[in-house]
Amino acid sequence: MENFAEEKYDTERSSSDAHTHFAGRVTAGTELPICVSKNGVNHVIEKNETRKEFLSIGLACSECFSGPRLAGILKRGFEYEKQVMMDLIAGKPAAPLSIHTSGGVPQPLSDFISTLEAHLPWNDR
Repeated sequence: MENFAEEKYDTERSSSDAHTHFAGRVTAGTELPICVSKNGVNHVIEKNETRKEFLSIGLACSECFSGPRLAGILKRGFEYEKQVMMDLIAGKPAAPLSIHTSGGVPQPLSDFISTLEAHLPWNDR
């Protein structure tokens, strides 16, 4: 596990190098800015060695949770993923992180939905 934990992402590569075959609203290979950090709608991006801070209001997936609230929502899933990773590294059968719905759903799905629902403005709550 030590080698795995020490691996670092190459943040020095440009997005065109890293995403040569990725097409997200643009032609594959187009250099996109790299999102360096985000806190709710506050994003910091970098392109051509220039960083820029902006508000991401109105993006297709605008953020509505951040900081400790987001951490609380994601905590059980994070623990689940850590256990899956340990099982994979040990060569053991592992619980699914994702599965096509024709094969079932991962066990933590209902826990995640329940945790998220507490923060959503449903009419019946």
